[in-house]
Amino acid sequence: MQGMLDRGGRQKLYSQLADLIRTQIQAGQVKQGELLPTEDSLCKTYSVSKAVVRQAMTELAREGYVQKRQGVGTFASKPKLAEGPVMVGALTDRVLDFGLALDTQVVQKGPSAVPSEMAALFRGEPPEQVFKLVRLRRVKGKPVLLETAYMVTSLCPGLALDDLKNQSLFDLIEQRYHLKLSKVAASFDLTALGEREAGLLKAPSGTSAILYDQILYLPEGQVLGLIRSLCPAGEHRISFQWIRQE
Repeated sequence: MQGMLDRGGRQKLYSQLADLIRTQIQAGQVKQGELLPTEDSLCKTYSVSKAVVRQAMTELAREGYVQKRQGVGTFASKPKLAEGPVMVGALTDRVLDFGLALDTQVVQKGPSAVPSEMAALFRGEPPEQVFKLVRLRRVKGKPVLLETAYMVTSLCPGLALDDLKNQSLFDLIEQRYHLKLSKVAASFDLTALGEREAGLLKAPSGTSAILYDQILYLPEGQVLGLIRSLCPAGEHRISFQWIRQE
């Protein structure tokens, strides 16, 4: 592995290390399937702690640039989306496929501290605060989805005054603020509802739930926001529709 880290710069060391490795994989300097140096070797090469290396690898694994094999090591990879068709144009809001009318309740909106999982996405210093929007989606009065969005306030300065009950957040981003999304990185996981989420969704605390995260990116990799959705598992069928602009 080659390259140097700028210890006097504003960008976090783990993010710089992830950038170096990502660039080398993208350029073919590190081949797909090639075994990467060990954690100890990377610590020695770049004079960083194991925490820095692990955080860099976590970021790369989330993006699909590395794969960890238990007891073997970490191998260079490439995001699967790069191997096939990708969404390159306008987006529509997600469609919840119940065949029934959906209504939205705005539970919370206003300034918020940047959550740690979002702060780690910024290559430089994260913003001091973000706009937090919590919305509860209901069908026939029954809660089915809890959505929490964190948006960079400076990029969407008027969200507090916008119609957040009846309008798509994606439509606001592109039509109201004229921001063109270049990428949405989505991931699914299984989790359990905490007391607050369970109360809003009218489900027992600890109920299994589907966690759906979307990281919104602008051109040149600038992070616009994070949208986190929670749906109790086993009760509803949800489909997400993306519209490609050819």
